[in-house]
Amino acid sequence: MKKLFVTVLVLVICGCQTNQKQSTNQRNNVTTSEESQKPLFYTPEQIQKLQFSEQAGYLIWIKDSLAWTATDKVREELDLSTIDNPLGWLVHLDPEGNHRVSFYRSASDGEIFSFADVYYNDSFEISGFEAHPKRAVAEDEIIMLTALSSAGNSITEACSENLNSVVLEDDDGWNVFFLTPPTEPGVIPIGGAQRLLVSQDGKSVLEHEHYSKSCMNLQPQGDDVDALMMTHIVDEIPSPVHVFTSLSYDYPLYVATSLGLWTVIDGDIEEVKDKN
Repeated sequence: MKKLFVTVLVLVICGCQTNQKQSTNQRNNVTTSEESQKPLFYTPEQIQKLQFSEQAGYLIWIKDSLAWTATDKVREELDLSTIDNPLGWLVHLDPEGNHRVSFYRSASDGEIFSFADVYYNDSFEISGFEAHPKRAVAEDEIIMLTALSSAGNSITEACSENLNSVVLEDDDGWNVFFLTPPTEPGVIPIGGAQRLLVSQDGKSVLEHEHYSKSCMNLQPQGDDVDALMMTHIVDEIPSPVHVFTSLSYDYPLYVATSLGLWTVIDGDIEEVKDKN
């Protein structure tokens, strides 16, 4: 692995106590050739974490990006104040490139409906919009919404009153990620993100993982910043949130863990090696 030579801004990471809650796979498989590039001294668990962080981080970025543009589209087309009992949204990626972001509500009898579907082509461009579609909500959508609700109800502290969410399918159920949204121009929230693994029926939380210990922010200063640097003390491997953040804000990240220094660039995680 090449050692990268770029100008790095070492940032002051702002920490604060988390606030009490007020509200609440699949990238292309890593190929054998990619696996062979991983140093042999990595344990199988470390390699699995690297692959998970890269793949999940990429998918979180794609789904979060589609959710943002879909939300803007829905706000243009509908008066959201007229929607009773909104349940949130889900991003459905399609192998054929016919992606969809659906926004849901519940009726008085508990039945779930989609009140808006935003469609995307294989270039992730909006290709269609349907308000109050007549289609029936599929069983897998209901299970994903149940998983999202179960995960949200299990959160007791967060760095924002409102969190962005992404649901990814997992062999053991559903990985629900909650992310701290940006609230200030030029401030990149990196703290407060967490992952909850929910059972296949969407009803039980099996795991709860925090990706930071405080509400951290990155604040690039000036136009000559080529990369951002931070420490990561909760794990020895950079997390999916580092991949997501690097892709979302178009900055390479340097992440220091107990194992050493890592780069996160274009969705890839590599350990920095000093050839000297």
